[in-house]
Amino acid sequence: VKYCNTKDQGFKEMMLSTFVEAIESLTLKPSVYATAVALVHLSQPNFVDAICERILDHFQRHLDAGNLRQAKTILIFLGELMNIGLINSFAYVTLLSNLLNEAENTLETSRDYYLTLVVHTLPYVHEGLNEKSAPDYKTLLDSLTGLIGRRNTNAYRLLQAFSDREFQDRLVNFWNEFSSPAEEKPKSLSRRPYAEFKEALANVKQMKKQVKVNFNNKNVAKCTYQAPLDFSVVGKDVIGGEVNSGLDKCIIHENVVDLISSFNLNSKMLQEMLLAFVKDRQTPTLVLEALIGEVLRLPNTEYKPIFYAIVVSGLNEDFTIQKPLEYLLGTLIEHYGAFEIEAAERFIDFLSIVINQSLQTWNWGILSPNTNPKRQALRKVLERVLRLTSYAKVESCLPAEYKSLIPLEPTPIFRFDEPGSMQQTDAEIIKDRFNAKVSAEDMLAFLSSESSTVESSGDELLNLFMQCLLQRASKSLTHLDNMLERYANVINNLCKNEVQQQQIIQVIRSIWANSPFHILTIIDRMINYKVLNSRMVVAFVFKEIEKREDEANQYGLNFEILLSLLSKVINLALSSANELQRAKAVNDYDAVRKNEQALEFWGEEQKNVFLTVFKRFHRLLTSQHPSRGIIVARMRQIAIRFNKQIAPLHSKIEEDFNGTEYASHFIQLRSLY
Repeated sequence: VKYCNTKDQGFKEMMLSTFVEAIESLTLKPSVYATAVALVHLSQPNFVDAICERILDHFQRHLDAGNLRQAKTILIFLGELMNIGLINSFAYVTLLSNLLNEAENTLETSRDYYLTLVVHTLPYVHEGLNEKSAPDYKTLLDSLTGLIGRRNTNAYRLLQAFSDREFQDRLVNFWNEFSSPAEEKPKSLSRRPYAEFKEALANVKQMKKQVKVNFNNKNVAKCTYQAPLDFSVVGKDVIGGEVNSGLDKCIIHENVVDLISSFNLNSKMLQEMLLAFVKDRQTPTLVLEALIGEVLRLPNTEYKPIFYAIVVSGLNEDFTIQKPLEYLLGTLIEHYGAFEIEAAERFIDFLSIVINQSLQTWNWGILSPNTNPKRQALRKVLERVLRLTSYAKVESCLPAEYKSLIPLEPTPIFRFDEPGSMQQTDAEIIKDRFNAKVSAEDMLAFLSSESSTVESSGDELLNLFMQCLLQRASKSLTHLDNMLERYANVINNLCKNEVQQQQIIQVIRSIWANSPFHILTIIDRMINYKVLNSRMVVAFVFKEIEKREDEANQYGLNFEILLSLLSKVINLALSSANELQRAKAVNDYDAVRKNEQALEFWGEEQKNVFLTVFKRFHRLLTSQHPSRGIIVARMRQIAIRFNKQIAPLHSKIEEDFNGTEYASHFIQLRSLY
């Protein structure tokens, strides 16, 4: 009120903007800000009208842009103003009804967006609307009941099919808890901040500003949101705290998910907020369940598993978190065998990072390998942990019954013939030149010279050169980068065709046969230096799968190479786009031209690689491959993980599968895009 009276319009505008930004950003504070606005309105109604006009404008923009979190937070804030009496209750019911009408009339893939907005707002306004506009509110609830009952989109059915039964639909879960008998719902208004100012706010007047939004110019395509399926303990006993009802549990879950979205990769600040949230609400299991649920959310989660793992590891340092975390991870690993592959691999990545962060104190008892699915999961987890820390450290921390699950210590195997042979002699000559750090030009001139003392040639020379180079590079990734930077041109000259490129991958796999991490890393680096062609790597992977020699391992390494490659090509395209923007910002015209060419190349390469991948899947599935179930699951995994990149190519991919028994998968998958 004091600052509202200032004559400095710049300061007043700054205060207005800051207040509006806080209202839309801080998802746990709508009732606090509504109380503040109502108290200011008693003496400064014009300033509050300006706030509400601005916040409604922001609501319109967030609604149109598909920004669910901000739109939902503002809608709850407006609902709290209605509870206090600043906003007319009939106008607020009409606003919610308009959102439901849009859900009724919009595209199937956008419907959940509007349903989620309304359903998650109702617990905050239910009591106020029942008291002030009961008939209109009942009509709205009847309409909502019908829409929820008909909620059966392709994407919803697809996610159900891809998920274990322990995963529940969050929107339906929330609605079911809310629409349970009225006497079971908590009386919440008495606990709101404005209850403390009941007398002061008793005669508050309604604002002049009308509460309405315009749907005429909305870009519906941006408003696509599928309410995710999450692992949920709602309705079960919760370790570490008491919660009043299932609805309270749902609201806490949503608050945590909103907090995750609010902190934009600031893991340290998010840890502090979540820890304060746990101590305030005494609900560690629900907080952890929401975090882990986000890891497993299909088709897309907001951040990569490493982000959630770092947050959970930070929380795990507090003693109140340890037992609930062990409970949840133990429960999840029991169900690992029923997970869809994409969810399973995210869980493995997440768990391996969490374990690595507390390797010395980890309670291995919760992951006891007493069933086959758990043993399979633990093998994968331990292999990923070994990528993050030293073999000796992992081995020293493992109990005896787990040591049989870790692979042999990664050791390169170099296959030169017996001492005195031609290959052994040639290898020593090449290694001497590496030791002398001769240039690529000198190395190439030496190897191609008729007077060269190296007798190997053709495929044999390529094999030998790669063995020597990788031996020299085996000390560290820095050594690998240095060797590739210096001698990439030599490899490209020795490697004349696609068959020889595939020979390079075979050499890498033979040298690091017991280390998937090294194989993936070396292939990744060789794509960087354009030693390997991305479409050739795709051809190699599918050629290996066609051999049908790896069914027991579900072709794990081959598909890991493929997934790594696809991520690599996408990242190179994104990197080119970012570099182009930076070059344009500083008017560096040479860099602009260079990055425009790079972006065009990697954009086209990305499109061609994905088209090639699905053509190869089509060939595999129509060749009566004995592991069709695994192949289909892996194809769906790629379609889910890279759905944004595949979306523009979907009709072209679908053409290949028309008329086959696998076409239905693509009809289902289309609804993800």
